[in-house]
Amino acid sequence: MLDRDTLYRLYVTEQKTGKEIAALAGVNSAETIYNWLRKCEIQRRNIEQAQRAVRPSKEQLHELYTVQRMSVDSIAKALKSSESSVSKLLDRYGIPKRSKTERSGGWNKGQPLPEHQRQRLSEIAKQRVGEKSPRFGVKLDNETRNKIANSLKGRFRGEENPQWKGGHAHERQQWHSRFEYKAWRQAVYERDNYTCQMCGKSSNGDIQAHHIYPWTSHPELRFDTSNGITLCECCHLSIKGKELQHAERFTEIIHQATR
Repeated sequence: MLDRDTLYRLYVTEQKTGKEIAALAGVNSAETIYNWLRKCEIQRRNIEQAQRAVRPSKEQLHELYTVQRMSVDSIAKALKSSESSVSKLLDRYGIPKRSKTERSGGWNKGQPLPEHQRQRLSEIAKQRVGEKSPRFGVKLDNETRNKIANSLKGRFRGEENPQWKGGHAHERQQWHSRFEYKAWRQAVYERDNYTCQMCGKSSNGDIQAHHIYPWTSHPELRFDTSNGITLCECCHLSIKGKELQHAERFTEIIHQATR
């Protein structure tokens, strides 16, 4: 327990709240401080005195609460007062209090979030994946699964797909059945001895002919065997989306093989 002189100085002279004194004294509750005040015969501030300690005018409180949209708790901390004092002062000044929906953030519904908040939410979402997700392991019932499936039907198809390349993928699939493509692929396989040129694995029915420079952006090299290399399915998948990063290396491999 604090001695009477220290308690008097903190509560009466410096006008600190019971909560602030409790934090300084290392106790859990402001009620403990109020019990100490009673034992030391130090009179507690009444409501009028507590509200006078807050000090802001109606205009100042309106600016903080209505314009800047600070919470009652934030205003109390800024003014070194209590939440109840600020709340009662709002009532006295006739400043309308925000509803529960507004306090929880509904007041800005439809308004774009600031960039720093968007980035923060994105970082939090990235951390809540897999076992860290609150929905991890939750099995959906058939009705929910069907609703999700129906909502996704038709999305990300054709031009709506972020990977859309003007229909070239469909065009390439058509070419796969033509003589020119089959002849090019066979020539690449034979030159590379049916062996993956990345890992050295011999064919087990899983080799693929890879275009070193992409089919869509280099139509003049589509059936040039020097623009093809044999890869196993695993290695082919490993470079997906990074084809051009390996182009120089693959070109050098083909150049050495055809010397």
